[in-house]
Amino acid sequence: MNNDGNNPLENGSEIMKTMTESMVNVTKILDYFRNSFGIGPSVIEAYKKILNDYINSSQHTPEEKLCFAATYKQKIRKLQNCQNVIDDAVKDCEVNADPSKVDADWFTFFFEKVKNISNESLRLVLSNILKTEINQPDTVSKTLIQTLSIISRKQLEIFCEVSRFCWDEYQSDLTHLFVFVADEPKAYADSLITWEKLKELERLGLVICDSTVGFALEGNRTFRKGQIVVEVTADKNGAIPTGNVKFTDDGKTLYDFLDRELIKTYRADIFDFLINELNKKGCSTWVRR
Repeated sequence: MNNDGNNPLENGSEIMKTMTESMVNVTKILDYFRNSFGIGPSVIEAYKKILNDYINSSQHTPEEKLCFAATYKQKIRKLQNCQNVIDDAVKDCEVNADPSKVDADWFTFFFEKVKNISNESLRLVLSNILKTEINQPDTVSKTLIQTLSIISRKQLEIFCEVSRFCWDEYQSDLTHLFVFVADEPKAYADSLITWEKLKELERLGLVICDSTVGFALEGNRTFRKGQIVVEVTADKNGAIPTGNVKFTDDGKTLYDFLDRELIKTYRADIFDFLINELNKKGCSTWVRR
């Protein structure tokens, strides 16, 4: 008999129950998108069958078949783009998540943009966005979805590079950029970050730029980067300079959706550079590793 209060059979039963509930909910979510928006594997297969039957029919000219095939292949590609995002999203939806609680107009807007996006990196971000909105309705703005529908691969790469220069506040969900590009343009150019590229991100509504006095935080702060904690004492004016760039609300939301392993882990070169910059600007820093 197990005397520690843990019954392996009961634990196994609970695990199976949770897995079953999760599978049932995934099916429910997939059914919702098929019935409400006409997106689903069975719908895609139906389009493929229609296309195949038309092409193999003797009742149509080669030109008619060519036109029909071009139209239907585009429909299938767009549906598949949406389905790929849905498939990635539902894997991590909460057991009790209910997509019917999300504004239907939000889904309509979302899929209208997603259908034209085939880039895998963007697809993963979009699947995280969809998952989050299903789990927590009214979390993601349509403006961010619009931005992701027009952002280029290069612009997304620059946003990721800029995001490497972030520190999170200790025991808080606040995140701050430290980009002193006006003072140290060459240092940031090594990470492909230039003023012109930052202005592109500003036009996309992801950051705000200031090439003059820049931005600053008031008072002393404690930050973390990975497992490292940094205590920063403000300068003689009671401020901690953060440089020339800060996130907008949409930029911060996008940052939260990015792959943590890709851009949020500790890098010694960037970390040491930021410590040095803060010390040069009159702040005092203490690092706890």
